[in-house]
Amino acid sequence: MKRFMTMVMAAMLCLFTSNVMAQNLTSWTMTSDPGSIIGPEMNYSYTATSGTWDISAYGNGVQLVFHTPTYDHSWAMIIAPPTSGVLVPGSYINVPRSRDAVNYGFSVFGDGRGCNSSVSNVTLKYLQRDVNGEPTAIWLSFDQRCSNEQAWLHGVIMVNMPLATPTRSTTWGSLKSIYR
Repeated sequence: MKRFMTMVMAAMLCLFTSNVMAQNLTSWTMTSDPGSIIGPEMNYSYTATSGTWDISAYGNGVQLVFHTPTYDHSWAMIIAPPTSGVLVPGSYINVPRSRDAVNYGFSVFGDGRGCNSSVSNVTLKYLQRDVNGEPTAIWLSFDQRCSNEQAWLHGVIMVNMPLATPTRSTTWGSLKSIYR
């Protein structure tokens, strides 16, 4: 009976530890230098509850669109690898607005402002896709300026980023040898 109760307790431990709910973080923060066309010397901070978020594939890249419930603020971000490339985490310097055969492309625009030509420094820290290749989570930081100005727009975007994940998965297989 003692062995049976021990096995039941071990099974319950597996059940409870395997169902840890991970919370996700979604936020978009930006600050702009004086003279920036896109973020005219303002600070922006949006969270998951600030409005509607849509993350989707953009060719072999990622597009993120956000707007507040009343559409008084709306922003978009596009990041794409070279035309025949794959979007992978890393740091990318002097990224033009539009990608080509050898360069990544990156652009942030919104609230009625954008650049016809821009340069950005981007660090893609995390990208997750589902089994169909659709992006489900992204984390990146960026500095962007229109090509004809010196002022930068600085930002961090996190969509569906896990706040906490179990560091060790407990399964019945890993416990049953203890109770033999």
